[in-house]
Amino acid sequence: MSLEIVGSKVKVDPLASETKWEEGVPEEVIFHNRQALGDIMMMTCGIRDFKKAYPNVRVGVRSVAMHMWDNSPHIDHTFNDERKVLKIGPSFLTNKSNMWNLHFANAFRMDIERKLKIEIPQGPIKPDIWFSQEEFNRPPLIEGPYWTIVVGGEPGWTAKMYPSERWQEVVSLLKDKIQIVQLGLSGHFEKWPERYSKLEGS
Repeated sequence: MSLEIVGSKVKVDPLASETKWEEGVPEEVIFHNRQALGDIMMMTCGIRDFKKAYPNVRVGVRSVAMHMWDNSPHIDHTFNDERKVLKIGPSFLTNKSNMWNLHFANAFRMDIERKLKIEIPQGPIKPDIWFSQEEFNRPPLIEGPYWTIVVGGEPGWTAKMYPSERWQEVVSLLKDKIQIVQLGLSGHFEKWPERYSKLEGS
C-alpha cells in the first residue's frame, strides 16, 4: 500500500505493490488485480504488451474471471509464487482522465512501467482474449447480426450507469433495425428492457 499527499489529505493506493521490487525487468512476475470484469479485459492489454516487449520473462496472473486467461499464450498457468506478486491497477491513468486523452487500454501497461521503471511499447487498443478451437467452431448461441448491451453496473459508480428506462427507449427505437442482446447473470433481468434477447450466465 502506498500513500500520496494530495493537498492536506492523504490518498491511499490499495493497488500499489506490497512487495519491494527492484527496478528493471524481472525474471518472473505474477501480475495481480481483483477489480471488475471490464478492468480485467483492459489488463489483458498490459500483459500482452509486457510479454511482447520481454518474451523471456515468466508471467503469471491473478484476477477475477480467470477463465478469460484460459488460452492466453502469454502466461504460465502453473506459476504460483507469493514472492513474485506485483499488484497493478488502472488508477494512475484513470485518475487523470479529466486531463489526459489516453485510452483505458494504456492503463495497466503504464502502471507496470511506473512500478518496474521499464518501457513497454503500446500494442493494439483492444482486449487480448484467446479462444480455443472448440469455441471458434461452436454454433452461435444467437444468430446475428446483433448488438450487445449490459444494463446496470457496479453500485457506487452511478455516473457509469445509464438508466434502465433510457435503455428501454434505445431498444424500442432500434427493435425493427437490429437485434439487441442483453448480457448478464441469473436474476439480473427482471427490470431490464423488453424486446431483446438475453444471454444469461450463472
